Amino acid sequence: MTISYWLTDSRDDATPRPSLDGSRDVDVVIVAAGFTGLWTARELLRRDPSRSVLVCEADTAGFGASGRNGAWLSAGIAVSPDELARRTSPAIACDTILAMRDTVDRVIAACAEDGIDAQVRHGGILRLARGPQELPAMTAGLRQLQMIGADDGVRLLSRQETADRVRVTGALGSLHDPYAAAIHPGRMVSGLARAFETAGGEIVERTPVTEVLPAVPGRRARVRTAMGEVTADAVIVACEAWVSQLPRRRRDVLPLYSLIVLAEPLRDDVWDQIGWSSHDLLRDQLRTWFPPLAGVRLDHAWGGPVAMPRDWMPNIHVDPATGNGGAYGHAGQDVGTSNLAGRILADLIVDGDTPMRDLPMVGHRSRRWEPEPLRWLGARYLQDALRRLDARSPERGAPPTGRSLAERLLRH
Repeated sequence: MTISYWLTDSRDDATPRPSLDGSRDVDVVIVAAGFTGLWTARELLRRDPSRSVLVCEADTAGFGASGRNGAWLSAGIAVSPDELARRTSPAIACDTILAMRDTVDRVIAACAEDGIDAQVRHGGILRLARGPQELPAMTAGLRQLQMIGADDGVRLLSRQETADRVRVTGALGSLHDPYAAAIHPGRMVSGLARAFETAGGEIVERTPVTEVLPAVPGRRARVRTAMGEVTADAVIVACEAWVSQLPRRRRDVLPLYSLIVLAEPLRDDVWDQIGWSSHDLLRDQLRTWFPPLAGVRLDHAWGGPVAMPRDWMPNIHVDPATGNGGAYGHAGQDVGTSNLAGRILADLIVDGDTPMRDLPMVGHRSRRWEPEPLRWLGARYLQDALRRLDARSPERGAPPTGRSLAERLLRH
């Protein structure tokens, strides 16, 4: 995979850190130096600076999803508020959303505390309705939050109110959620790596983990690499979509690709026409939504896999009996969820418990995806069916009914 713009613009020395050199013995070993692994590592040393913590990265810090994402720090997870309430209760669903909103503030505060120039813009997020078929989703989104008591600050905006914030062709309205920010992923992930090392932690790069082994009577947990084994009291798997590359873990998540394009720096008059100063969109949508960009170069394009768990719920767990744990399945919402996961994992490792134990992702293990070729066939069916639904909705001027097989499958 190509290196994303975010990493090339992180202003860090691109020279890889040393690889693992022989077998090691540490208190905690973490697989992958992305957001989840580095937040976990940072929080572990904040709670107990005496612990030896080693992070094993297959490439370089942030090379995976953490260094190539869409640059949004949101308070969302992939499961909708009404589905959260259905699976748990309205109160727990509200607590989950409030915990994610608190996480947005904690990420911003941590960057300031550690001197990380993540270029944070705390302006919220807009969910746009381009056409009458998309307006019901805006109303439903607010109604779901109202039903669980988590609608504070979230507003439906009219066509004009939306245009006052950003001028998108065909936008009839939007839902504004103030609990989000734009960030620079490359600078955040490289800054986290530096902060962890400054606190006494160690990162080894170009050190792919080939197997994770649980503790057995008389032997602690360990990870295997081509450069040696690392033995530890706790092994944390934090490699998101790459979890599926580990032995016996292929069906834990479904890797789906996310693609991004980045335009050349824009002139002030083009920004004035767009009326926006935040995220970037895919090539076709970019020029459809913003006609003033028709002649603008798209200087950068990259992609990366997103980890989709079978039930769309993040998995955050530590098994004290085996010493193994992990956090993955963030489904494209990893900038915020990874910080929450890091704090929970650090709690579980250091204290054996966490104040956030009642959140639905804590201790959660999603049902595994179906065996091949059923997993592959199911994923292709869902992609094709949802593409057809998206194409038909503007033609009909109405949203999907929610009764199609593809939509029902996504809820279960």
